[in-house]
Amino acid sequence: MYQFYFLSILLNLLVGLLLFCGWGMEPDGGTEERGEEGTIFPDEEPSGTPPEKRRRNVFALFFGNGSIAEERLFRLVIGGLSVFVAVVKLFAAVHGVPVFGDLLPALAGLAGGAAVLIGQYAEGAPEQLSLPAPLQLVFVDNRKVIGIACLCAAVLHFILPEVLFL
Repeated sequence: MYQFYFLSILLNLLVGLLLFCGWGMEPDGGTEERGEEGTIFPDEEPSGTPPEKRRRNVFALFFGNGSIAEERLFRLVIGGLSVFVAVVKLFAAVHGVPVFGDLLPALAGLAGGAAVLIGQYAEGAPEQLSLPAPLQLVFVDNRKVIGIACLCAAVLHFILPEVLFL
């Protein structure tokens, strides 16, 4: 099941980056400026350089404001796929014992996917349908911690593919 091994690593990276810096990433005051078509450019270039000649900040283009990470459908698909692949990884470990073979990446994928889906719900829900306090605290308020856990799980799972629990 190397396909799910690859998907687990890829989705944990995407979900980790999305949770850590994808929502509401604002340009930090003065280090970036907007080009003509709304793209973000680093402030390292001389101010007389035309926007089309400036180097683009690829990370900010993908995870910044107005990027694909701000799209509702993208977040729903990534969150749903992450949960699905995590459930499959629990029962189809790479050269390991089912359930315990890939426990850390599966739990990170479940938590990360759930955080993306719950965060998406919390963002679009009316005020009278608010989340319970424990869900709000764990999955919305601490989404950066879950994002870091997903990133760590993805890197460890990539480096050590056949270690028990990784």
